[in-house]
Amino acid sequence: MTKSQVLNEKSWIGTVVDVHSGDSLSVLHPQKNTVERLYFPHTRAPAVNLPWSFEAREALRRRAIGQKVKVEI
Repeated sequence: MTKSQVLNEKSWIGTVVDVHSGDSLSVLHPQKNTVERLYFPHTRAPAVNLPWSFEAREALRRRAIGQKVKVEI
C-alpha cells in the first residue's frame, strides 16, 4: 500500500467494486481491506423498480466500476 492510497482517517483512495443504484456505490478501502458503501449527498435516483431506476444505475456502473476514486468523509 502506498502513502497516497490512505490520505488520513477520513480521506482515502479506493476502487469502485459495485454500484447499487444511481446514487450509491461500494468502494474497496485499501487499508482496512473492506468494502464501504457510499451514498452521494444531495443526489436522488429513482428507487428500485421505478421508471428510470435501471437506466440510472447502469449509467453510473458503466462510468464508475473499476475506477480509482478519492473518498472524503
